[in-house]
Amino acid sequence: MQIENITKPGHTPVDGDEIVITHDNGIKEEKQYWAPVAPPAPTRRDEIIARLHEIDAITDKPRTRRELALAKNATKTWLQTLDNEAEALRTELAGL
Repeated sequence: MQIENITKPGHTPVDGDEIVITHDNGIKEEKQYWAPVAPPAPTRRDEIIARLHEIDAITDKPRTRRELALAKNATKTWLQTLDNEAEALRTELAGL
């Protein structure tokens, strides 16, 4: 694959430049270039939920699964409460 900058020939493309991409099979494609965006870093909340899912996957006792489900729901509720409180604070601060 080869990328050719149409806006500024000979330069590395930057956001907004028109480019032509020539694929290995010879197909040419004109596009506007935008730099790839890195995925957001996982939050602590995401890490907790992911860990709860891992624990669910490795347990095979029904009682343990039920207890974990209750704990998972309690944790999700707690995290949602924190999210709601944070949003309320953001709204309050925006009004100042």
